[in-house]
Amino acid sequence: MVLNSLDIWVGLRRMACGAIVASTVLLMSCGSSEETTMEDEGFEEEPVAEAAEEPAKEDAEQQALTSFIGAAPKKEQPVEKKEGPPPTKPEEPVKQPVTPSMGTAEELRMENTSLKQQIVKLEQDTRSLGARLSDAEAKYMAEKQRAERAEEAARVAAQSAAISARGGTGTPSEPISTEANRAYDDALQSFRMKAYDDAAMRFQSLLDAGVSRQLADNCHYWIGESHYGKKSYPEAVKHFQTVLQYDDSEKLADAHFMLAQCYERMGDKAKAKREYEIVTKDFPMSANASRAKDRSARM
Repeated sequence: MVLNSLDIWVGLRRMACGAIVASTVLLMSCGSSEETTMEDEGFEEEPVAEAAEEPAKEDAEQQALTSFIGAAPKKEQPVEKKEGPPPTKPEEPVKQPVTPSMGTAEELRMENTSLKQQIVKLEQDTRSLGARLSDAEAKYMAEKQRAERAEEAARVAAQSAAISARGGTGTPSEPISTEANRAYDDALQSFRMKAYDDAAMRFQSLLDAGVSRQLADNCHYWIGESHYGKKSYPEAVKHFQTVLQYDDSEKLADAHFMLAQCYERMGDKAKAKREYEIVTKDFPMSANASRAKDRSARM
């Protein structure tokens, strides 16, 4: 059988392919055995080709991305801060004294002037009130003196009328001498000036000189008032009780009222209330009747 050249060539090619396949199978079997051996020894085969291909692939992808969207911005490096000298504390500004403005000074001046004017006006008002008070006191003293003298004259006239009514029997009252009247007025003036010691001494001198009965009860009453002014209440009580011995005295109502005042300040409210009630019941028309009623109601 005769073979042509084409058939020979095809056969050779098949043989070559078979040899290549066999050698490939042989190499693969050897490679698997080496891989098994390396795994047993703890070594791993590094994929050199794949490792080399991956950077190349990444570079190609990066170039394509860069050409499409532009270059990526560079990462800024942090700037290292250099420490300088510590900051110095700023100097505090010097405080200047605050001076009032011209407007404030003018307001203060006007306010000061207004206050001075008010003070002057108050002083004038005070002097005016003082003058009025002095005039009122002087008028009161004058009226009181006239009333007391009229009281004494009325009492003397009443005593004279009583003697005349009895048919002229009995000793008529001795007339009050001018000197005794003057001494009595001087003692009364000392009392009004609140010179209580001097007033008590003058009234006592009249009693020691044997003043008439017409003035004796009054002397005892004003001595009692002088001791009351000095807060010598027990001594005042003695003289007020002496006045009560004069049944026809014009000072009976006043003596009872002053006894009540002394007892009240001495703490004996029972006696004080009793004396106030005497004034209210027995002397309802007296000057101190309303006061006695008020004081008695409070006890």
